[in-house]
Amino acid sequence: MTQPTPESGRTPRFFNMDQFTLGQKLTFERICPPIESSSEETKLPLEVNILKFIRIGPSRRSQILLVSVDFPSAGQGPFVAKCFDPSFCPSEEAAEAGQTVLEYYATRSKVEAEVYERLAAFQGQYIPKFYGRYRYASTSGHATAILLEYVCNASLDGFHDGLPQNELRRLLDIGTTALGAIHSCGVFHYDIQPSNVFWSPEKKALRIVDWEFARRDPPLEAVEDWTKSDRFELLRALECCGLPRTEMEIPNGASWVL
Repeated sequence: MTQPTPESGRTPRFFNMDQFTLGQKLTFERICPPIESSSEETKLPLEVNILKFIRIGPSRRSQILLVSVDFPSAGQGPFVAKCFDPSFCPSEEAAEAGQTVLEYYATRSKVEAEVYERLAAFQGQYIPKFYGRYRYASTSGHATAILLEYVCNASLDGFHDGLPQNELRRLLDIGTTALGAIHSCGVFHYDIQPSNVFWSPEKKALRIVDWEFARRDPPLEAVEDWTKSDRFELLRALECCGLPRTEMEIPNGASWVL
């Protein structure tokens, strides 16, 4: 969920999105409902209109689209459709998991949807708002997608000139508080990197995205390692924005230290 590409009329070469075109409409059929919604509107097939392709790194495995959807209760967006299409998944990656490509991607989207459900209390605070998991027809068979709030803030890899030290310390404080709350729900991101952390300096707002590889409910002996792993990855992401290594040391008496 990084920033949209400039509208060039061409898809970046590392996207395998030949089946998609700007302005194309997709039909999403609901698999799971959005959180805390009694509305019937998302229980019906949704017509999704592709507005832009959202640029992600060449190593990423998911197709990310900026779309409009007619949600009376949430407006027309824009929203993010994160598509788990088998045509975009390396077969060897699925084989390592002992699954077919279709099964593998269905599992990835299910994990991410379940994380958003479990972290419902933090939607719009530490994570984007979640509007459900859907299936749609693709050239490779039925693919799945999740529909999310579009986070228009920049991800940390967008702050190429770095951030002021006081800003980084504030971000560190909010980020560690967020991880503490998320970990208390038995969820561990396990893939925190600059492109997965969004920050608004004006609003002091944080969003952590991309939960498809999250780990949940660790055995007791793994809790400490999983917790430290997430927090270390957050520190490394902030280092990319200019946080000195001396600032990366765990402060004495920090409440989030195990």
